[in-house]
Amino acid sequence: MNSAAAIEALLVEAGATSIMKWYEEKRCVGFLFQLTLNGQPVTFRLPAHEARVVQLMLKQARNPDATKRASIRAQAQRTAWRTLHELVQIQVAMIQLQQVQPLEAFLSYAYNTQNETTFYDSVESGAIKLLPG
Repeated sequence: MNSAAAIEALLVEAGATSIMKWYEEKRCVGFLFQLTLNGQPVTFRLPAHEARVVQLMLKQARNPDATKRASIRAQAQRTAWRTLHELVQIQVAMIQLQQVQPLEAFLSYAYNTQNETTFYDSVESGAIKLLPG
């Protein structure tokens, strides 16, 4: 089972009532999923951030040629998805062990469908004031 399929299975275990993959340039880049919390559906946006991992790994390579860059890019994409899988696996385990509630586990990924931002995006942009400054 690949990481995306494993993530989907874990989200079902966590109680997801709806799961959708989203794509950019014909590549799956993450998931949108819903959990029912206090009787209301709450949407979450869970990105893999492949491009960030590719950029970091290419930066760490010493003068890679085209073949090496392609190999690094492929490895970075696998690493991004594997890391996301591990994150979801840990969060779901914590939910199952009742160490956290589902909203607590995925709060930064809570997605506002009206303005297409996550809770994290809103804090980062200053739209929600949680941080000083």
